[in-house]
Amino acid sequence: MQSKSSIKQKLLLIVFGLFIALLLTEGFFRIAGLIVHEENILPSEKKDNTYRILCIGDSSTYGIGSTDSEKYSYPAQLHTLFNTRLSNVNHRFSSNASNSFLNFLIMAAIGKLTA
Repeated sequence: MQSKSSIKQKLLLIVFGLFIALLLTEGFFRIAGLIVHEENILPSEKKDNTYRILCIGDSSTYGIGSTDSEKYSYPAQLHTLFNTRLSNVNHRFSSNASNSFLNFLIMAAIGKLTA
């Protein structure tokens, strides 16, 4: 029979291994989110009689799960409904934390966003 200290050591090693695995997975997804980052240029001026709609959300906003995310996401559907009166501004943030999107909004609000 194993001693209690040996069992505790094995449990600690398992917990530590799981923690390291989760940490590496989180790091991978954050780096992948920086690499797979799609942006369009934000128009500086909005045309008269047009709307800008901000869509914030998760994978359904991004269009994940649909056969064509550029066509069937709900922001794309809004663009279809308001086709002539909607500015086509499409910024996507994959796998980023909410503070990254907040920084994007701040930069857009103060006019320092160029791409």
